[in-house]
Amino acid sequence: MRRSLLFLVAIAIGSLAWTVCHAQPTKRDDPCSELRFLPVGGEAPTVSATDVRNLPQCFNGKFIRLVGVYRTFFEVSDLYDPTDGNRLAWVTFDPFYSAMKRCTAPDILHRLNRDKSGVFGVVAMGMLRTGGHFGHLNGYPEEFQVICVEKLVEFSGPIDDVKVHKRILDWYSKER
Repeated sequence: MRRSLLFLVAIAIGSLAWTVCHAQPTKRDDPCSELRFLPVGGEAPTVSATDVRNLPQCFNGKFIRLVGVYRTFFEVSDLYDPTDGNRLAWVTFDPFYSAMKRCTAPDILHRLNRDKSGVFGVVAMGMLRTGGHFGHLNGYPEEFQVICVEKLVEFSGPIDDVKVHKRILDWYSKER
């Protein structure tokens, strides 16, 4: 009986020692290290609205090339992620407007400078700020300050229309 007990204890100790020796070390990884981009040669990394939604802290104060959907209508100027439909960031053109006029095509400026509402697919470079209260009634936790608009695609129709939403998702999946 005593030999059986010693044998079981030896197996338990051996098993525990093997587990400890072969266990993967656990460390807290930086969530920003899992992003799909690497800035190359000083270029602005391309990120999607989904990346910003999932990890806004990774882009705070960074110069980025952003792919997303821009909505503008009465007291709204926001970026949102079409994969879940949530608004993400207040979009402003004010801080860098003089630069934007120089690097954005005139037809894009014309389509953005209007009084009516619209929904656009946008590829733009700018700065993202997080951790604040931005936009209308300070209702947005992030702000995207546009420096240059590279591409603008207008989607006509209400955003909650199934066909319009499908066109938006198709465009978004190709661009990001």
